[in-house]
Amino acid sequence: MSDKFLGNLDYLTFMLATSKKQKVLLLRAVTKIQTDVLAEAILNILRGRVTVNESKTKLLKKYRLILRKLSNPAISVARRQLVLKKNSHKWAVILDIISEPLTSALVSLKQR
Repeated sequence: MSDKFLGNLDYLTFMLATSKKQKVLLLRAVTKIQTDVLAEAILNILRGRVTVNESKTKLLKKYRLILRKLSNPAISVARRQLVLKKNSHKWAVILDIISEPLTSALVSLKQR
């Protein structure tokens, strides 16, 4: 995990614990560092470092293009930020889907 990710664990846990409406508002005001943190979390899920059960994987397939856009390091941070802001309602749904496995991964990181 990168230092940015470890430094923003509180932001990510707060983001996962809020309601959909609050997530949308938080996503519209996301900073560059927070964009990187969300991108790294999604990348860990896509690479299988954070396991997601099959039913949630099927739900995430609907959003695979958006997930790949955010996690692609070749795309600039400003462009990834725009993807988050324009699709904030979809990202709120995505965060609800991945909140359980990502929260358990964050708890294990905090214990280290």
